[in-house]
Amino acid sequence: MGRKVFLQHLEELSFSTIPDIENVHSPDEGVVSCRYTYHDGDLPIRVQVQCCTTDLDQYPDGSSFMLFTDSENLHDVIPRVLESHSNQAHGKVLSTLLTDLSLAMTKALTTGIQPSELGFEDPQRNHSDASDFDFDIDEENDWQFGFDEMPNGARNTPGLSHAKATSVSEMSAAERRRADLRAVKDAGFRVGVHGDLSKSAVLCVSIRVGKLGLSEEVMQAWKFCRKKYLLLMISYPSGYRTLDHVVARQSFAPDMDLRIGLCQHYKPCPQDINKAFQGNKVQKPAVNQSNAPMADHKDQLEPLFIGKPMLQLMQDFLPHIIQSRLDFGLNWLGAEKFVLARGISSSEEDRSSIVPSNHSDARDSSTLLAPVANADHFETARDNELSLPLVAMQFLLRHVIRCTEFCLVCHCPLEEKFEALKPYVCSKPLCLYQYMSLGFGPEIEWEIKTQPYVVDLLISFCYVAACQGSLIVLPVGLNVMVPLLPVWDQGSLRNGQSSNPPQQTTSSSLPVKPVACDYKAGTRELHVNDGDLNRFKDLRPGAWLVLVPHSGESFIHCRVERIELPIIHIGIPDSMISGASPQKSSPQKSQKSSPKKSSRSKPASSSDNSSAGVADALVDCCLYENNFDDLAEDQQHHAIKILLETLPSVQDMCDYLEARDSGSLSGWKHRISDSALSILRWIIASNRSYIMQVDGMEEIDTAIHLTPGPDEVREMDKWIQFRFAQGAPDKENRFVECMKKETSASRHPSLWAWHGSNLGNWHSIVRQGLRYDRVANGRAFGNGVYMSPVASTSLHYSVPSVSRNANQQASAAVCWKQSALNIRAALSLNEVVNRTDKFVSSTPHYVVANIDWVQTRYLFVRSDSVVVRKSSDHTLWEYEQAPGRSVLNELGSPVKIPVTAVPKSRRPGFVQQANGNGNQKRSKMTIETDLATAERMEDDAESITSDEDDLALLSTHLADEGQGGVVDEAGKIKVDTAIASNILRSDPDQEEETDFVPGTLNVEGIIFLSAPKNATTSSSQALMRSFREMMEVQESTPASKLGWYIDPSHVSNLYQWIVELHSFPRDLPLSKDMKAAGLTSLVLEMGFQPSFPFTPPFIRVVSPRFLPFQQGGGGNVTEGGAMCMEVLTNSGWTAALSIDSILLQVRLALSDEERPARLIKGQTGGHSRYAQQYGTGEAMAAYRRACRNHGWLVPEGFDSFEA
Repeated sequence: MGRKVFLQHLEELSFSTIPDIENVHSPDEGVVSCRYTYHDGDLPIRVQVQCCTTDLDQYPDGSSFMLFTDSENLHDVIPRVLESHSNQAHGKVLSTLLTDLSLAMTKALTTGIQPSELGFEDPQRNHSDASDFDFDIDEENDWQFGFDEMPNGARNTPGLSHAKATSVSEMSAAERRRADLRAVKDAGFRVGVHGDLSKSAVLCVSIRVGKLGLSEEVMQAWKFCRKKYLLLMISYPSGYRTLDHVVARQSFAPDMDLRIGLCQHYKPCPQDINKAFQGNKVQKPAVNQSNAPMADHKDQLEPLFIGKPMLQLMQDFLPHIIQSRLDFGLNWLGAEKFVLARGISSSEEDRSSIVPSNHSDARDSSTLLAPVANADHFETARDNELSLPLVAMQFLLRHVIRCTEFCLVCHCPLEEKFEALKPYVCSKPLCLYQYMSLGFGPEIEWEIKTQPYVVDLLISFCYVAACQGSLIVLPVGLNVMVPLLPVWDQGSLRNGQSSNPPQQTTSSSLPVKPVACDYKAGTRELHVNDGDLNRFKDLRPGAWLVLVPHSGESFIHCRVERIELPIIHIGIPDSMISGASPQKSSPQKSQKSSPKKSSRSKPASSSDNSSAGVADALVDCCLYENNFDDLAEDQQHHAIKILLETLPSVQDMCDYLEARDSGSLSGWKHRISDSALSILRWIIASNRSYIMQVDGMEEIDTAIHLTPGPDEVREMDKWIQFRFAQGAPDKENRFVECMKKETSASRHPSLWAWHGSNLGNWHSIVRQGLRYDRVANGRAFGNGVYMSPVASTSLHYSVPSVSRNANQQASAAVCWKQSALNIRAALSLNEVVNRTDKFVSSTPHYVVANIDWVQTRYLFVRSDSVVVRKSSDHTLWEYEQAPGRSVLNELGSPVKIPVTAVPKSRRPGFVQQANGNGNQKRSKMTIETDLATAERMEDDAESITSDEDDLALLSTHLADEGQGGVVDEAGKIKVDTAIASNILRSDPDQEEETDFVPGTLNVEGIIFLSAPKNATTSSSQALMRSFREMMEVQESTPASKLGWYIDPSHVSNLYQWIVELHSFPRDLPLSKDMKAAGLTSLVLEMGFQPSFPFTPPFIRVVSPRFLPFQQGGGGNVTEGGAMCMEVLTNSGWTAALSIDSILLQVRLALSDEERPARLIKGQTGGHSRYAQQYGTGEAMAAYRRACRNHGWLVPEGFDSFEA
């Protein structure tokens, strides 16, 4: 009845007149749209108003309206009037609602009525201080931002903030702002503004990470997410400033300031902006909290992994670089070199001798980067038309994408011949020192907590290299103070003896000068002889020293607690013992812990002197008094080895950090010395490869238990696996281009091969890549990277070798004693371009000279501990290797490589698009593409629909950008994406017969729910639109092609849909099972939460029952009937996904051919048989288990689906 009355009142409005209201119509069910016009000035103010009824069936007495506008160029008083009338709309009929609205709008705009008179408080504003910002999160006023001129009506309206007419000079400034920001948009960036650019504002320029053309490994190594935005924020406390202004002042301050970050949205919320600029001398942003989002807002601003060095570069040098480009016509690299060279010059004479010149800035691979990464505004605009926001954003993008080419401290181009995946510093010691001391490096605490085994791996590699004396690059410049200790003689080490005292080195190293002292164990006092007191005059509490017992057992590192010369009070932390022979320390392996499980034995008490191996005795004392840089190379290696032996296990570090919410290892002063911490930071920060653990791992007693991950390589049971990637950010693109060029007609463009190397070399390999400029095992088959398809062959080259220094240990006896991995050998698994005829040698080894032909994929580690690998719960989508060239494990059996080993750009994916033209109804067609493209199109759809202001602009460039989609009448781009690892391979245009008959489903046994009490209008409207779109598609598409059916008579509640899936390919095992059971469809239930579309639907099978996975079933159906798909959890869901695209993904999963979905046999009698229906409770329990096992996020409010 309510709907009928609503339509009647709507029709009556078409014949009546309401002052200033026109074009009343209903664009959607339960929605009334009209245009209000304010006539007071040269240019009328027009506001398009939408009125949405909250409950159409209860109209008018039990219904209300929500009023809003999507018009631009409006003062904030207008949305406030709409909000006020939304609160007063309950029980009103349409004519009364619109009449009251017209009167209120006219009064507000004519008399300058204040918001407090409309029923809510006026935010406190302070316009006297130009350095304070006043943001309104709901405002998107282009004429205030400088996109368009201010409407004349607004200029002449009393009470508006811009009542004063705009002068000619202001108009010119507005045009320049508009031109600058349009240039930013035209270049492919997003633009957002908080505030008023003519007075004070923050301009946000951003681009989605997925558009930068970076590989998965690069994004993970840089902590990027493809859906997030790389963001440049420019604050203007006194109004917008052009490029000419900055160049003239040679500085951004005091009129501008910059910030860099990552954000979920193209424009962060005011709270995040305030936080970003907090403490800034140029401005102190402030936001009216009454208009700000709640604390759980989603648009969190995150730091960029190189944010600190990039911000310093832009603030200190960008104005000078821009001026150099203008003055001398230089390219980016030429201007940067010129400015930086002048900056480090010590005298004016030196600076004047520097001649500006262009430098080649086009790498061979530059064309493989995304076009936006190579764009240069200087080359497309005249000098007086340059947009400063665009220039600054292009400069930022250039240094982010190519960050591995520049030093992060001095910003000079790196001269190294090798390429790296992670940025670092140049070879200048001062740069390394500043990199560490200024906090430019990675946060090692985060690395330790999130990737403990990777940290363990890096420490172990460095320890072995230090023992072998094979560290190529040493941590010079960090000002690390180390003890100079005696070195074990080689014979005692090799034989496992420790009875001989340490021998002094006979090389040209600095002499070892220990001080003989008397140690009292009971009081932990060190008594110094009177003649040696001068050696301790500079010693301070908190310093470290080493006790060397004359027995030669080990070195004991102690922290100075108090000094009362000749007595020094010391503390001996647990396990701070170094220098013990490996055979002595090996029994500790049974006591050390796993980074995943704290099952170690109880540590010795700090008062237990026996744990430190020291009793009352005469000892030699060595101070941490020698600068690492002053030592000879062999002493430097030994110092690193000694310091690493003092570190606690990675698990102990994790425990310490987890016990402190914002803890830093620098606070653990009684356990880790500053020197050891500096070496640890250097080890982690200098890793320039991407390494990510594949297996879950825990250490129980003396065995390592592995839980296989989804990227696991099968048939390598005794090896611990890591994903491993190296090379420059565009290395993957170069590898793919090489494959296309060399093997364009081949079905198998690549092959796989192992590379083995001595453990002492891996510290350098993870930093410099697979290089062949050093000869370790000869070059009998030519120069190049040596690889083999047989693991046992490569393993032969991983055997320990004799160290190059006589005072260093052989790797056979070496392992970092605190390691949970206990590494014995390491191999990398590499993908290689399959052109063996062009290899330097193809037998007995693969020898490849072109590094671009080799891409590392995995790193395998063999442990001395017992390794127990659990059976995998993951379905293996195996990568098809080249026939006759399968890669073999050490037993000679072929390994099985998952398809996830290769990038998404080479994995299959599906995109569903509308097909049709003109006024014809569109049907759906499925297009096969690659997974990366499918995800990009999904991101494009989400991005476009999230910003209505940019829709018109972006839609005109769809063809040029290669984006797929159809723009509907509202300007919204309809791009539906289905992503699946295994694809239903069938011709989407092929008409097939079907035995499915719509409308015949017996719904007996299905529990129909009522609408949730907390249902929101926005969610109901979104569901109504989705349902109507589904019905339109269903009516216009043949059933055999569509594959799903929704009976509208079974949808009495928008939050619960009953869906039938049907017409599967006849050769599928699932189709045969359905035919045997007398079924023509599968019955699914889709449940929606009141937070839809921001949370995913819950999809479960109602009937029939599927064969569980453990019994050979598949199709992503859990044992309880819930669909097990990441896209249906908060980890994979996005509001841009449409319902039909979700159903397509479900259908594709059920149509999996490698692990086919099967029905339990013996189910007959149709869907109404209760025995073969799943219950809601068991489906919800299975969904939770699946999320827990995969690490997916369960949506909030999920429990509301319980019947």
